[in-house]
Amino acid sequence: MSTGDYQVWRADLDGANPELLVDDLERAEQLVVDLDEGKIYWCGEDASANGLIQRANLDGSVFEADFITTGRNYPADLALKLDDPKTLYWCVWDGSDARYEIRKAALDPPLSAEEDVVTSNSMLTAGMAYHDGYLYWGAPLWNRIYKLPDGGGNADVVDLRLAGDVVEIAIDGVDEKLYWANDHSVYQAKLDGSGSGAGWWVCQSNDLSGMALLK
Repeated sequence: MSTGDYQVWRADLDGANPELLVDDLERAEQLVVDLDEGKIYWCGEDASANGLIQRANLDGSVFEADFITTGRNYPADLALKLDDPKTLYWCVWDGSDARYEIRKAALDPPLSAEEDVVTSNSMLTAGMAYHDGYLYWGAPLWNRIYKLPDGGGNADVVDLRLAGDVVEIAIDGVDEKLYWANDHSVYQAKLDGSGSGAGWWVCQSNDLSGMALLK
């Protein structure tokens, strides 16, 4: 997704026909795609390291550098809720209050005001996904995966026996499966945490940093 001076690219599923979409970015990570609206979203920042959420069309046109200005440090994760009201979630570190925040904003025009979802001094996220009324995220400082109802309330721990720090999660909404990765392996379970087992060792150097699910 990003190389060197931070760029956004796309390619065929086999890696063929790479195409540069957006260039000369200060940062570009945690990309999510809204195929219905033809938009790409990612975490970025400006030259002064102010956190931004940026977006563009799928072909890289209509680049919006400050689509959401978080007013805080660099946002760490993104998740997109596609059903009505379409909503974007993200996590940021608020250095002034020494705390992490998961925030959201409805994307249906006009863009709604940001709302706090979760605030904690230790709730760093590592992977975030939305499915069927719940926001899921990994919490590496606690070695857990949490889920929270879309309407708010208390975050519940998905009952899993995790091996190592969580670095990414993904959800298969068709087969109701939750996937997560630590530094070197990928695991799966049902969405309630049952049925988890041994993972697949996919990285020898303990630097696995992300994954995506294609179905």
